[in-house]
Amino acid sequence: MEAKYSSNSHNFKALKIWQLAMELTSKVYLVSAGFPESERFGLTSQVRRCAVSIPSNIAEGCGRFSSKSFHHFLTIALGSLNELETQLLLAVKLNFVQKADSDPLIKEIESLQRMVVSMMRRTKSQDHTASEYEVSYETNQFSGQYRSIDLHLEPLSDTQFLTLIHSNIVEHPTQIPLKVQSSKSKV
Repeated sequence: MEAKYSSNSHNFKALKIWQLAMELTSKVYLVSAGFPESERFGLTSQVRRCAVSIPSNIAEGCGRFSSKSFHHFLTIALGSLNELETQLLLAVKLNFVQKADSDPLIKEIESLQRMVVSMMRRTKSQDHTASEYEVSYETNQFSGQYRSIDLHLEPLSDTQFLTLIHSNIVEHPTQIPLKVQSSKSKV
């Protein structure tokens, strides 16, 4: 029997990281509009292409049917985040943008980097077979309180895994996994 594609299990627009990447991209376009005209085909173009690459790769990876492909596109999105941060730092150094205008963007980039790495860890854990995992979640980003949950994961199909990831992000967007570690690797 052929697996059916479910738009709910692959709805990139419901992912918090995609939503935040879209907001960041819009802000980058506004800030880069103030770059010198001489940079229209240089740094302005590069910064914008880089910013667009972030939500685009998250969306593309989300549309794939395997966690390995999703992980691959998250890796590209992370690289684009690093590239964008570098380019904004260069824009400040060249006085194309004020540090006060770039600092909030840099903070958003750093936050997105952490979220993408967290999502990458989730997709990477799909490579394991059934085993015990200890998952630590940040339950309240302001209180610093943590909760540990031991889960027994059965092997999932890639579609089941992506559905689990999506439902976790959509239903609990403030719960960001801090680590996923196989209990078998504990000493």
